[in-house]
Amino acid sequence: MEFTKTIIAVNIGRSVNQRPSIFEATRGRLKARGEQQHELLENAEVVLGVVGNTIRGVYQVLNSERGDDDRYEWELMEVPSFAALVGHRLSPEGVFWKPGDATAWKLMNKDEFNTLVEKAKSDRIQFGPHTILLRPDGNLEIGLAPGYRADVVSEAPIANAKQRIETVVHRLAETRAVTTYQAIADMLGINSARSIARSIARNKDIAAEEGARVIPWSFRSNDEWISPAYEEGWSDQEGDHRSRSQILVDARLATRLDNGDALIDEGAVITDAATLRRYLMI
Repeated sequence: MEFTKTIIAVNIGRSVNQRPSIFEATRGRLKARGEQQHELLENAEVVLGVVGNTIRGVYQVLNSERGDDDRYEWELMEVPSFAALVGHRLSPEGVFWKPGDATAWKLMNKDEFNTLVEKAKSDRIQFGPHTILLRPDGNLEIGLAPGYRADVVSEAPIANAKQRIETVVHRLAETRAVTTYQAIADMLGINSARSIARSIARNKDIAAEEGARVIPWSFRSNDEWISPAYEEGWSDQEGDHRSRSQILVDARLATRLDNGDALIDEGAVITDAATLRRYLMI
């Protein structure tokens, strides 16, 4: 996802205890001083909610509103493609709050943000004195601090491939994310993306509006995700006769183009298996 505007990191360490959620705490009421700060807060495109230099939420700005007191409040939307950032710490070499720093918000360089995104896909999450790495296949790699032990409990026997695919698709439908057949294949350790596509198409327990969220990599064109108006091989499910592109438009995950195709919101598309697991929490 490419940005042309501004990325803002907001220190919500205090407000998070006064608001009902990370989302509400990140929305703003931020004070702007001077023309440059007004321009930055008004044109913010992505906002990070930060607590103790750890990222707790990543949101896209849909609209910014300036109050009479020169404070800005944003209308935000979750960005699934950046879910891997949640739980990761900022780098002391970039945007970072040191002890005594009361700055409410800071501008983040696009290169620094992109570096954080790439690092988060494979980096470990700090959990107390320990570290945890969720691998794309769902297994955990745990780094224990000296003197500690880990008690591991497996809650249930592993399901078959059909059941695991169905679980992913159902959970995906509860979010505002879109993913690819290949990402699910990588996530579940299945060799073929076509096997994922066939399983979804043949599973009567997966509704069309659920299956439409899983797209082929061929939809990627010139750095955009395009769902064609007519898709060969797309079949109706459970009496839903809408095309995939129409389903995505109806779900506000895509915008109809003049030629009938649909432009999918790039921020909603998760292509990395580890990010998909972290976002869906399965």
